[in-house]
Amino acid sequence: MINQGLGRVLRYRGDTLESLGSGFVIGRISDDEYYFATNAHVAPSSNFRYVVGFVPDQDTGETVFFTGRIVNVSGPQDLTILRIIRNTDSPKTQLRPMPIFSQKLSQGSTVASFGFPGIADIATRRRLGREFFLSSMTKRI
Repeated sequence: MINQGLGRVLRYRGDTLESLGSGFVIGRISDDEYYFATNAHVAPSSNFRYVVGFVPDQDTGETVFFTGRIVNVSGPQDLTILRIIRNTDSPKTQLRPMPIFSQKLSQGSTVASFGFPGIADIATRRRLGREFFLSSMTKRI
């Protein structure tokens, strides 16, 4: 079972999938549907077909793909929310929404965030395989 909510965002350009960036699950609708947050510069328009791939299960090595549809885009906040639905040919999984913050916030509170570009900048030069989804994130500081 996949236990992470971190995914790689891809889109079709014709028949070719290209890597755009990353994001994370922020809410569960059902076992096959979730809300997914990414940057607006990653998924700016509903004119494209988006696919979200998740880190392979370490036991099976299978990559899980979901089809994404834009729910909302905020250019000023550089934020896009996708509704993702598991592809019927992908293994059944349960993704875990990533905790965003555990304290109460009020309007105007200062917050900080960070990205996870991983290998997105060079992924289009590589074939889409298991190594494509492995993290290049720093493990410890």
